[in-house]
Amino acid sequence: VYDLGEVDGMPYISMEYVDGEDLVSLLRRIGRLPADKAIEIARKICAGVAAAHDKGVIHRDLKPANIMLDKRGNVVVMDFGLAAVADQLHGLEARSGTPAYMSPEQLRGEQVTAKSDIYALGLVLYELFMGRRAFEAKSHADLIRKEESAEIASMSRSEERRVGKECRSRWSPYH
Repeated sequence: VYDLGEVDGMPYISMEYVDGEDLVSLLRRIGRLPADKAIEIARKICAGVAAAHDKGVIHRDLKPANIMLDKRGNVVVMDFGLAAVADQLHGLEARSGTPAYMSPEQLRGEQVTAKSDIYALGLVLYELFMGRRAFEAKSHADLIRKEESAEIASMSRSEERRVGKECRSRWSPYH
């Protein structure tokens, strides 16, 4: 975000122009990305969200369409038009965003926190690595039901150790 302001009673937000492609277009064109490219993009998305959270800003509309990849491989989290300061969101204003990427509390219109962005981030990363949305729903109520009833299979201890060891050996900056 370059500038925020108001002219003749109309608020505006000025953001960087990114010459590239949004993540949703890339995923439609390519499908699931190779693991190494997905990990590289995921790290950059996480860094962008963390930078916003460090400043006390909640994005509230994190989704693949709001993540741009420029021609040099840089990743930019875009569209902070719904962003707000963490402790100032309550009630109906908490519901702003894209339902398919909202946390259950955001869908219910409850208080939105950085954890709500982290939930959306998880859905974006799922889509990045799987090439499809985590939840497909026909209605708002169906989406809430699917999100609240989702069960994630847990890993066994040996699987956790194997995955952790593989991640450290393949992607550690110190190898």
